[in-house]
Amino acid sequence: MISVGASPIEHDNPYISLLYTALRAQGVSVQAADLRPWRLNSGGQRYDVLHIHWPEYIMVGSGAGLNHRARVRAATLALHASVRLLRSRGVRIVWTAHNARPHNPNTPTPQINLYRWLAQEADAVIVHTPNAAQLVRERLGRTGPMYLARHGNYLGAYDPPSLDRKALRDRYGFGDADDVLLAFGQIRSYKRLLEMVSDFETSTSPSTHLIIAGAPKDIGVTQELKRMAAASNRVVLLDRYIPDSEVAQLYTLADLAVLNYSEVFSSGALLLALSLGLAVLAPRQGTDQFVGRPALFAWEASPFEVLGEALEVSPDVRQSAALSAARTHSWSDSARVHIQAYEGGPSNLL
Repeated sequence: MISVGASPIEHDNPYISLLYTALRAQGVSVQAADLRPWRLNSGGQRYDVLHIHWPEYIMVGSGAGLNHRARVRAATLALHASVRLLRSRGVRIVWTAHNARPHNPNTPTPQINLYRWLAQEADAVIVHTPNAAQLVRERLGRTGPMYLARHGNYLGAYDPPSLDRKALRDRYGFGDADDVLLAFGQIRSYKRLLEMVSDFETSTSPSTHLIIAGAPKDIGVTQELKRMAAASNRVVLLDRYIPDSEVAQLYTLADLAVLNYSEVFSSGALLLALSLGLAVLAPRQGTDQFVGRPALFAWEASPFEVLGEALEVSPDVRQSAALSAARTHSWSDSARVHIQAYEGGPSNLL
């Protein structure tokens, strides 16, 4: 049995619990890894593999100011020391590259540098898309083995809404004939939400509405979104943490999900939409080998260039295609690739 020390082992995103549940089902032992060097030296932790996800949060959370930067430097040095210590004990180091750099644009340099360091030092790097593999090679200098473990779906991860679609749409004053687009997830600058709203106002019909829902992680972007939403009768901004009980409600009342990223590195937002029955307007970059119409409508310059074509497909057909695409991304398949990476088997990426 393979024993894995995971960091983190719990997370707000169901991704972590779904992944490790699937791994345990295939006989992998998973425990929380405490990567403080003095805790490793205490001898209480024993595992064959260390699996790291977001290195910038290990031993230190988000923050600002001189004290935070001092803690970041200390945590970064501690992580380097812990990885060296574990490797000296024969522990295999595996990193899942969820993105090519931390999402927070104000992330201190030592935490940014952890991405290149892990890309070059890890025994195995796991990615979710072929595009991510290419970018890890090009931007982070990875030359060693990488494994493509496609992001699993979120089918059944969220409770169904307690209200029907009409009642949910009534909350926001949407009529049956209105087309409602949903941009869901934390409000961050890399998602290009400000550009999307400007494009939306000039490129869509008066009967089309846009909901932006998610925790405000970039205050500057959030403040500008508030101003833009206040000046529009077609944009709804829910700038707050969306509890699990409300997630399916938003996807149920919407007609399409929209991603205005410049490229798709990972695919969590995509899988969430598909798992909740919504087809997606997504950038072509990074989705070429993912899934096609009518579950995903790929765009080149703007998500709204394909909006008309998406709406021409009946809602039932779009929903069926979305759910069907989600089912092809099973956690058991992903777990098998993870085990291959843990064991050092042949890479499934050329």
